Amino acid sequence: MNKNSGCLGIIIGLFILALVIQILKLVFLNILGILGIVIAVIGICFAVTKKDFKFGLYWPISSIVSGLSLTFSWFVFREYLITLAFLSAFLFLYFMVTTLTLAIRKSANWKKFSLLSTSLLVLMIIFISIAPDIDSNKSEVASSENNSNLSSTDKNTTTEKKTIETSNDKKDKVKQNDNKVETKKSESKNVAAVTTTPKKVQKKKSTKSSNRVPVTLTKTVDGDTIKVMYKGKEESVRYLLIDTPESKKPGSCVQPYAESAYNRNKQLVNSGKLTLEFEKSERDKYGRLLAYVFVDGKSVQETLLKEGYARVAYIYEPPYKYLSKYQKAEDIAKNKHSNIWSKSGLVTDKGFNGCATKATVAKKSNTTRKSIGNSSPKTNTTPPPTSGGTEFFANCTELRKKYPNGVPSTHPAYQPKMDRDKDGYACER
Repeated sequence: MNKNSGCLGIIIGLFILALVIQILKLVFLNILGILGIVIAVIGICFAVTKKDFKFGLYWPISSIVSGLSLTFSWFVFREYLITLAFLSAFLFLYFMVTTLTLAIRKSANWKKFSLLSTSLLVLMIIFISIAPDIDSNKSEVASSENNSNLSSTDKNTTTEKKTIETSNDKKDKVKQNDNKVETKKSESKNVAAVTTTPKKVQKKKSTKSSNRVPVTLTKTVDGDTIKVMYKGKEESVRYLLIDTPESKKPGSCVQPYAESAYNRNKQLVNSGKLTLEFEKSERDKYGRLLAYVFVDGKSVQETLLKEGYARVAYIYEPPYKYLSKYQKAEDIAKNKHSNIWSKSGLVTDKGFNGCATKATVAKKSNTTRKSIGNSSPKTNTTPPPTSGGTEFFANCTELRKKYPNGVPSTHPAYQPKMDRDKDGYACER
């Protein structure tokens, strides 16, 4: 029993000693914050005892406020000079207000407080001038922590490396020689690429398209929605910041200009290389991708807005990168009274009013098919007629081998049987 109780006493003593060491370490590292708490507690004690002071409860209150501000600034900034600069600035404002209040009341003590506020102003300027920047301080702390972590991991791995190196020296030499050959090849390729393209052009391309993801179009759903192959999976893409009239919404009619917006969107996304750019939330509540859509570097949203097929909408998380540009494009369509802006009351803040009649839908689809057939895209992805005759392909698979994005109705390879949706464009994706 005596031996067991003695061992237990030693263990408890060691535990208490370790706890005391940790507490002292914590106090030493946060001495300013703890000092602020002590000052605030002293002020509270003086205020509770209600002793007579020359200025009533002024000094206990100033003690409480300065102590709390010291504690707050220390635990926020974690830097001595920045904490003292913040405290001196706060006390300067505090005593400056007191000086003005006493001067208004014509008290003789305002001169003393003016000297005190002046000295605090001098201290504030000194601390601010020698205090480090907050961002640099945080980065230095982070880098020091990273370096300490790296050093500890390096120490742990040195012993393992020594044992591995003794058994795999020959393999390492072979790998080093192979790496040297590969680096030489990559360097020669990089030198050739740099010599063929100017530096200015490379910088512009990297800044503009570095965050754009190339995708493959699989289907055009409506005026503001498409389906693409993204990361090996077919995904629905909802266009950011725009809204077009509905044509396929369950339980609702086909709205005016819905077919026109759909056909124009289809023409745009089939006319070149398709890329997506994301911002803020990557998906909406339905699981669809939210993105800016570009064809050969040109914004599809901006084109639809400028031509009057869409309105600016769904501004949930401003600021947005292209919002101001889209609003300018919308203003152009408004001033020209183009398409959806040609009828008053059609466009509202919540969407679009009214339903399109079957006759108007048919007329619009026919006119858009003609425009799709007669218009020649600016890009060269859909080639022009080759020899003025006809080209025959057995099916869309064979046709897409030569024309990956399909052909319009004016092209010699166009066949009505390959245009299943009868939109004047055969074998489009």
